Amino acid sequence: MALDLSLVIPAYNEERRLPATLVDYVAYLSSRGLSYEVIVVNDGSSDRTKEVVENFSKLNPAVRLINLERNQGKGHAVKTGALATEGELILFADADGATPIVELRRLEDGITAGADLAIGSRAKKAEDTAVRTRLFLKIRGQTFNRIVNALLLPS
Repeated sequence: MALDLSLVIPAYNEERRLPATLVDYVAYLSSRGLSYEVIVVNDGSSDRTKEVVENFSKLNPAVRLINLERNQGKGHAVKTGALATEGELILFADADGATPIVELRRLEDGITAGADLAIGSRAKKAEDTAVRTRLFLKIRGQTFNRIVNALLLPS
């Protein structure tokens, strides 16, 4: 029987931020009564990210680790995690917990309405959403977005 949801978290040197994120994500998914798995893909971290996940998985067997010995990039970590999932829905989230897990409801609503894919974006404004980002990160993200749009999506 397939799980309701697979949550894939790519992680590179996230030993400090990952524990709080895992606690939040697992608490939310458990409160929803979903059958789920949380797959953390350690992307060759040089810190204790691997040990953090191993210790957390002892407390909650729904959390599991895929350990990549060397850093291969976020895209590779996400793909590796996605290929290992068993859930009907697959969610990707960053290890820093920047996007609250409760936003999952909005993505599920999109899928329920017939979408094949639902993507959350901090760039899309909504009255009931407050986005808090450091100015430098906001400018960097907007600049990257403009470059991608100009080069890949000119029309």
